[in-house]
Order: sequence, then structure tokens, then C-alpha cells
Amino acid sequence: MRILILLLCGLIASTSFAARYTVFIKDEKKFQESTRQWSFMKVRGAYKVLKVHPHLQAYLIESNDENLQSISPEVLIEKDFRHPLPKMEARTADLKLFPMDLSQQGAPWGVVTVRASEAWPLSHKGKGARVLVLDTGIDRDHPALQGQISESKNFVSDQPAPYAVIDKVGHGTHVAGIILAKEMAGGFSGVAPGARLLVGRICDLTGCSSSDMIAGIEWGIAKKVDVINLSLGDQRQTDLERAAIAKAEKAGVVVVAATGNNGSDSISYPAGYGTSVAVGAVDQELKRAPFSQYGEALDLMGPGVSIYSTFSKAALCRKAQADYCVMSGTSMASPHVAGVVALIRAANPALKPLEIRRILKSSAKTLGNSPLQYGAGLVDAEKAVTKASELR
Repeated sequence: MRILILLLCGLIASTSFAARYTVFIKDEKKFQESTRQWSFMKVRGAYKVLKVHPHLQAYLIESNDENLQSISPEVLIEKDFRHPLPKMEARTADLKLFPMDLSQQGAPWGVVTVRASEAWPLSHKGKGARVLVLDTGIDRDHPALQGQISESKNFVSDQPAPYAVIDKVGHGTHVAGIILAKEMAGGFSGVAPGARLLVGRICDLTGCSSSDMIAGIEWGIAKKVDVINLSLGDQRQTDLERAAIAKAEKAGVVVVAATGNNGSDSISYPAGYGTSVAVGAVDQELKRAPFSQYGEALDLMGPGVSIYSTFSKAALCRKAQADYCVMSGTSMASPHVAGVVALIRAANPALKPLEIRRILKSSAKTLGNSPLQYGAGLVDAEKAVTKASELR
């Protein structure tokens, strides 16, 4: 591909690479031409090709140029940056209310509030749906998640022990449990306990790499997942992230993302991209949580205050190890909606992402008097699945 060759040949060859970049080629035909020229090459000039993302028409490369820029409007180049590690509020004071066996606790209030169990008869509890969580990893040995995990992949460059996707933060395990923890004693479960989980570890203790997130989305498209949950982000928006999420929608994948936790009237990204489902947080009184970011891009609300869910034993919940932990954040609201998407897809696999977004919004329970602060309202699993089933 001429554009790419010109781009590469302008640099001095080196074996020392200072930065990672994602190179996105807009034209599909030109991307195919570039793969034929590059597929057998490890290094060209000052570039090392790390990964080809065929579904996204992109390459992940390393370069010794700290300020690499495209010379053509047909090629987008983005330097890797880190989204901050998702903020969590984990309160050990609440742990006494949620002992490790959960035998007397009943269903989590968030799962009850979105009316998940009412949607189970038509959706078979999400059976057949595949959910990808791109986050800090997973505690694969957690009793409520054993048997729920279909596949996993580590996109971070480190090699954690004892296994590659171990969750040393706790955030990813908590999110996964909200979506599809299996039914346990006393009524504990996730929104869609019949669904299956794919885990992409894209975050470590220092944050979440933008190029790893893009690679994770590519993996989700290749694996034909139904929904991707992204409980992460900040105020930076990029053309490549936007393009990756648009490609996911084109491939039939619904992307659900948290709006952010700084309380401002501006949605964070990736939630703010037009093809994402942007989810804010409400408390048990169905009032917007003070930390929940809002604005015109807000789509829906989900339970996000004092949410108890699964937790990783490899992480510390305010210095108290536990199988379960209480957390607050839009990070907790987003997976409630992702779980509902799994139920919708199980009820009607033929629905396209745009149709699912419309169903979610048209079936939501109206809250407050400001769409800017509440979007279409609280996600309602029973109504959404009923509408999806009627369209079969």
C-alpha cells in the first residue's frame, strides 16, 4: 500500500522502540493490499508490527518515533495512552452485611430493581448469549463464576501469576458478577446467569491502555460476542476508539459503557461515542448518584450505589479479603445494562445493535424530570425482553 510504504520509509531503522501506535486504514481495499505486503514482515524501517486487527482494518505497531503522524487522511495513527484505572468505592463497613456464603442475603438490590428475574422466562436467563468484559481481569476460581467463563485473554504486556488474567484489582470480577454470576444460595445471582463470559484483561494497576482496549474490541468481534462492557474511560476521545466501537456495531456487537464518576455534566469516553450505550448510576431511591456524569449523550441509568457482587481474592477490598464486596460507581451501573442486553439477545438473537438500543430506551422507566441527568430512564429487563420477543 503506497500510503503506508511512504509513511514507513521516512523513518530511520532502529531496534529500540519507544512508543506503541495503532494504525487504522479507512479504506477496506487498501487495508487488504497492506496485509499482503506486511503479513510476512516483523520489522520494516523503524516499525515493529505487533498485531494485525483484520476486523478493525488496523495494525498495532511499535516505533522509535515519539511523535509519529499520518501523511494521509486515509490513515489514522494514534499513540497509545492510558485511561485511568476505574475508580471504586469499596466499603469494608458493609462487608458484615454480605458474608462470604451470602446464604441469607437474597438477590442484590440492583438485579431486583432492573427486574431481571421477571425477564428470565422469555430469555432463558441469557442462555446462549456471550458477554465480553474488558477490564482488570477475573478471579476464575470464584464460586459464583466457576463454569461461567468461556474464554479469556490477557492484552497487557505483563505476565501475572498464577494465571494471565488474574484480577489483582477486583474491579473486573465485581463487574462480571453483576452481569452473570450464577444463582447461589439465598437468591444471589447476576442479571443474566445463563449467559457465558469472555474476559479480556486490558487494565493493570497503572491504568487501561487505549491500544489494548482496541485490541480487546477486535477480539470480541472475532469471537462474535453479543455485548462488550467497558466500565472505564475518561474525557479523552479519539478517532480510533470511535472507529473501533463503530466497527463493533457493524459486526453486530452492542457496546455498553459507564459515563464516569466525577459528577460533571459531560459524559466520559468511550461511553460518549454515538454507537455506545452510555449508562449512568442511580441509588436505591432511583435518584441520580452525585458522582454520576450526565449530559446529552446519556442513554440509560442502572443501579450503581452500594452494589454487592463478586470480588477477587487476589485483590484487597480496603484491606479485608472477601469473596464479595460492596462498590459504588457508574462502573457498577453499566454491567446491569450489559446483562439486560444479554437477556435481549438470548430472547431474539437476530436483533441488530441499533434495534437493541432503541428497545432499551423505549422500555426504560422514566426517572426525574431531566433527560440530561437520567437519559431515557432506568433499564427495565422485563419490558425490554418482552419487546424483543415480540419482534421475532
